[in-house]
Amino acid sequence: MATITPTPYILRDMLVTIGSDEYAAAIDQLTITPKTSPQVFQGGRPSAKFVDLPDPEWDVAIQYAQDNAATSFTRYLHANQGKVVDMTFQPKAGTLSAANPAVKCKVMILPGTLGGTIGQHAKSSVTLPAIDQPAFVTA
Repeated sequence: MATITPTPYILRDMLVTIGSDEYAAAIDQLTITPKTSPQVFQGGRPSAKFVDLPDPEWDVAIQYAQDNAATSFTRYLHANQGKVVDMTFQPKAGTLSAANPAVKCKVMILPGTLGGTIGQHAKSSVTLPAIDQPAFVTA
């Protein structure tokens, strides 16, 4: 049995490209989360139990600084809702490699929240449905 040594990282210099623009400076949290539920069929005999797992559906949850400038992520989401675009998330900026991959998928653009709390930077959030399975890429 091989002993696997992890190489964890801290998100602090990431790249996030959505469509053709890079928005990492506006984003302080990004998670790509699978949603799946095992499908169970229980027949009329105790031994007639069948369990299978369908392909997961994926969501990309993003928290970001609200900014109403014409080129902001906030405005991009509102102007492009319903469009399907490419998204690339690279947790560590730099040259792509097996040790520093990016994750790519297609997402459907939805508008994010607006508003916030008095006396604080306005943050927004949005959950974009992934249209395909996220894939690790090294080139």
